[in-house]
Amino acid sequence: MRELYLTQVTHAATGMSLVTNELGTIAYYITGEMGQTGNRLKILDKSAHVLAELEQASLGFLPRFTLRGANTQVGSIGLSLQLREVLFVSGVNWLILGNLDKQRFQISKMRHQLAASFPKGDGRLTIQIADVDNEVALVLITAFLDRWQFIASGRTAPWFTFMTGREPLLGSSYRELKPSLPSHSQFVTLGTSIKSHQKRR
Repeated sequence: MRELYLTQVTHAATGMSLVTNELGTIAYYITGEMGQTGNRLKILDKSAHVLAELEQASLGFLPRFTLRGANTQVGSIGLSLQLREVLFVSGVNWLILGNLDKQRFQISKMRHQLAASFPKGDGRLTIQIADVDNEVALVLITAFLDRWQFIASGRTAPWFTFMTGREPLLGSSYRELKPSLPSHSQFVTLGTSIKSHQKRR
């Protein structure tokens, strides 16, 4: 089993996160934004080549996301309405069980666990990969779940949200939730970010 560590986003669903191995070596970069139709979250290798991406296909109570690898659609994800998430990745028949608040998830197929993630306690998520062949997609999905907490009204039951209007609904626009935060276009380019990080190492 391979263990990776994802730098968690702290206040936004945009920007770049790093994925490192047990030695602290960078394995992947996660970049992109979410919350609106057409937004994409991508996973890149150390040379900034896109390996896979999740594109938001719809909004509403049941927003859907398309998973692509090598420019080919692999599957799609539809969010549930429960605080304890139960998600299905069609196309690959993966089941995701977890909780947005606790940031604990496991991805499985039939009775076989493919990956599990949980907070490391230092601002990172530990990702344990059992299915190394599908590592890229599993890491991307985990990063997606980490970022979605800043968009979805995950800390309020959706039916309560709908009745009171106190919180945005699942799938609401990121701009509507965080209008004071910078837009994706205001972030530095990925190439500049990578070079800056490498210089600091």
